[in-house]
Amino acid sequence: MLPSRAQRRAILGLTFATGGAGLIYQVVWQRYLARLLGNDSLATATVLAVFLAGLSLGYWAWGRRSLRAAGLLRTYALLECAIGVWALAFPVWFAWVDRWTSSWRLETPASLAAGGAFSAVVLIGVPTFCMGGTVPILTRALTRLLENATRTHALVYAINTAGAVAGALVTGFFLIHRFGMPGTLRLGAILNIVAGLYFLALSRRHVQDAHLDAPRPAFAAETRLAWRLCAVAALSGFAFMSLESMWIRFAQLSVGASSFNFSLVVAAVE
Repeated sequence: MLPSRAQRRAILGLTFATGGAGLIYQVVWQRYLARLLGNDSLATATVLAVFLAGLSLGYWAWGRRSLRAAGLLRTYALLECAIGVWALAFPVWFAWVDRWTSSWRLETPASLAAGGAFSAVVLIGVPTFCMGGTVPILTRALTRLLENATRTHALVYAINTAGAVAGALVTGFFLIHRFGMPGTLRLGAILNIVAGLYFLALSRRHVQDAHLDAPRPAFAAETRLAWRLCAVAALSGFAFMSLESMWIRFAQLSVGASSFNFSLVVAAVE
């Protein structure tokens, strides 16, 4: 059974909201990590690296799972709820990590970078891994309910990205100053949990066919081409994220060390 028009609007609205929640977290996590490391530039680079590493690993792992698993709407709902619960617990988790690392002697740039990377993985590795799974799981689930799979994927990704842009700007310029960092995390958590509960209810109304198309075996030539394309994509991503880090530095040089720089550049890049 296909979802109604009202359900489609709700799906797209929640896709926008959860995209915003993802960038709410990224902006707030950057502030938290800057407090932990005492270095804003290092915190920015570390959060960007760990955030994108979690997304890419989650996208790969959950994308593979989406080809073989049934009940994808329920899986998506549980991922959203898990992200929201982690955000609610994050201030307590951060306080524990802060106490745990307070005795570390990070005196050299290398040790500071390594300690920051480790702390960031502990703090945000799990939720970013879950975030990486949301887009492939949701798009795979919706293409079984809606026609035009390619169009559905593009629409979900575009709306999710638009929400991310809005989330970065609103967080940096309003939410943190109005609600503080713990309060802003709670707002993001509400968005994720509401989305999770909605899709959990939707999964019970729309029973999906458990039959999954078996993946077509890849030929050797196709495999080699795929690895070459992956290498090109990896180099492109490396170059782009290097540029993003430089743009943030340039913004700091142009307008001064402002708490808004990270939000502005991240929103522009998204």
